[in-house]
Amino acid sequence: EAAEEDGRRVPILVKLGDLGDPKATVQFLAGLGVDGVVALNTQKDYASFELPAADQALLEYYTQRYGGGLSGPPILDRSTAQVAAAQATVKELGLSGAFT
Repeated sequence: EAAEEDGRRVPILVKLGDLGDPKATVQFLAGLGVDGVVALNTQKDYASFELPAADQALLEYYTQRYGGGLSGPPILDRSTAQVAAAQATVKELGLSGAFT
């Protein structure tokens, strides 16, 4: 059940850096009553990208020290594919959704 503030329903959004199995993730979150997902703005699984070892080590250091992750062109193909799979699941399950 979503929290209520001032007599109105407050939507619950979950922020994820990676959807894993997009279909399973959407189904799980829908079952919990989550209203939406803010997804795929950064990735921290550097080993799954083709990066030189020195770059990977540097990214891991900065992520541990300052937070954040890899973003932009290096994750575009993966994130686009995951969003497309999530969108297909939302439609398949008959859930409403806005995709931006």
